[in-house]
Amino acid sequence: MVGKPFGSEMIVLVLAPGPLFDSPRPDSEAKPEYLRAVEKRLNALASKYGREHIGVDIFQITTQAKK
Repeated sequence: MVGKPFGSEMIVLVLAPGPLFDSPRPDSEAKPEYLRAVEKRLNALASKYGREHIGVDIFQITTQAKK
């Protein structure tokens, strides 16, 4: 389900041998805090399992109101 605001969106796919976070993240948070948390967790997973076991891909999509 997609809702307003419509436009350019980014989907980030992360494949890792463990959960990205141990508990749910807030519904809304500032970008710098979120990105620091992602970086910290990815570094921890890489240290534990090896960087070759982590994959990240980014997709850009455009959303619009249903016609």
